[in-house]
Amino acid sequence: MTDLPVLNDKLIEQWLDTQVADKGHELFEQGRVNDLDYDKKSGALTASVRGEDRVPLQVAITFDTDDYLSGHCTCPMGADCKHVAATLYAWMEEQDDEDD
Repeated sequence: MTDLPVLNDKLIEQWLDTQVADKGHELFEQGRVNDLDYDKKSGALTASVRGEDRVPLQVAITFDTDDYLSGHCTCPMGADCKHVAATLYAWMEEQDDEDD
């Protein structure tokens, strides 16, 4: 188990690519990320993200000891998609709120 790294825009774009990150940021801004949770025991960040057809997609993200991202989603893309990016932006906001 590892703690989640402190997130920022640059890291998210580095992990996923700018276009995917931008689409994920739009989903986050639209309030489509729900049920955000971090399980310290498993080291997994999970969320439900409403897709284009409003059906909730399940996202699970883990990080290894080198902060390498492994993001999985139930969408057709399956991994490292805009839904993963949206979840990361939601967690980034959570981290910012904790710092205030």
